[in-house]
Amino acid sequence: MVLAIGFAALGGVYWYLAPQDELLARRVLYTGICALLFVVAVANWLSLRK
Repeated sequence: MVLAIGFAALGGVYWYLAPQDELLARRVLYTGICALLFVVAVANWLSLRK
């Protein structure tokens, strides 16, 4: 569920930035995807350790 919300938010940011600066929009999208996957993975790992 968190991934879906995160991907939707990143898509909205990309959609907002793309008409103004395509390169910036792509960089924000790629960085956001990496950060989102890392945060979700760490949260899952920490919850499984308990």
